[in-house]
Amino acid sequence: MGRGFSGIAAVLAAWASFAAHAIATEWVVVDITPEGLGRALAINTKGTVVGCRTVNGSQSVAFVFANGSRADLPAPAGASSCAFAVNESDTIAGTVDGEITVWQSGAARGLGLQGTVTGISDSGAVVGSADGRAIMIANAIVTDLGPGSAIGINRRGQVAIISAGKLFIYENGSVRDLGAATVVNAYGFNDRGEIVGMTSFGHGPQPYIYDGAVREIPGAYSFAGAVAINNAGQALGSGEGVYGFLMEAGAAVTLDKLAASPAWRHMEGKAINDRGWIAGQGGSPDFHAFVMMPKEVSTPAFAGNPIARPSAHARALVHARTQ
Repeated sequence: MGRGFSGIAAVLAAWASFAAHAIATEWVVVDITPEGLGRALAINTKGTVVGCRTVNGSQSVAFVFANGSRADLPAPAGASSCAFAVNESDTIAGTVDGEITVWQSGAARGLGLQGTVTGISDSGAVVGSADGRAIMIANAIVTDLGPGSAIGINRRGQVAIISAGKLFIYENGSVRDLGAATVVNAYGFNDRGEIVGMTSFGHGPQPYIYDGAVREIPGAYSFAGAVAINNAGQALGSGEGVYGFLMEAGAAVTLDKLAASPAWRHMEGKAINDRGWIAGQGGSPDFHAFVMMPKEVSTPAFAGNPIARPSAHARALVHARTQ
């Protein structure tokens, strides 16, 4: 009985520590594509960012940005390419002329399948969709996960799937219906198995979190949706008129306000890592790829086993909102 009480006390202490953090007020924004249009679409814990930039007016070229330097990823001359996912070993997944492609150690490898990419595991399994089906490609084997699209794959090997407004999980060789309420879309998935996206709770489109049930994120902007979530519970959203925003510890703040620079307007976050670094695109008049990092060393960064973090099920992700 004493051990049980200690365990409960430890969990409560972890929740209290999480709630004590607030959104960082000072941020550094790095322009990844200062020459023009670009999109930053994924970021790993180390801060490696991947995405694509526009050249020659319309051609999309995949890039990787790490340690302050950017490099284009190998692709045939004139091909359209984009990188959509990166794992902790810096293996990158994306498409080249629509073919699902993996870049590893500076070399490109086409997987022989036309489709989209939404994630890559640390073991190199790629997930996405092809011909209206959710798929996983691992060890040169394509696994059909059923109708719909894979949202992402986490460190537990789970694949989140959305199909006809319903949420599913693929694990241990089978697909399981999560029994959640019908949602409009789903974009973010973390190692806890939490899913975020957009749905309606009867008063317009709103961000939701699935953590055993589909729940409204209190305090989030209306006419908006959630697009990403990390293992520390920080979530990114996108809303009509407010563009991208960060939800954390009782507040929702626009990325424009966090950047605090007239050069950065209409910013949209696409991915957030466990250090709270945000990758996305924004700016005026051109939309450039960016990565933004909080200055405060006190900004919550997840440490340890992501699966061991207390579930958001027992606490509100957001309690209040500030603009």
